[in-house]
Amino acid sequence: MIRWHLSPGLWRRTGAGVVGPTGVVTVRADGEVALALTDGWESPCYGRRRRLPVFEIRCGAATRSVVSAIRFGGDPA
Repeated sequence: MIRWHLSPGLWRRTGAGVVGPTGVVTVRADGEVALALTDGWESPCYGRRRRLPVFEIRCGAATRSVVSAIRFGGDPA
């Protein structure tokens, strides 16, 4: 499994990744991958935690190569 902790905000799934207020993350693979947008946690300082969006991919057994692209900037939609 590969996970990206995303910046706080409203993110949504696309066919090949996620798009949100601070950028776009897309994934290409040479095999089967399952994409998910879930909730996770971060700890910005000792004794505090907050929820944040997490983009996850799970690779199939035959997948050998995964390429991710991250474009910073606002949601293009």
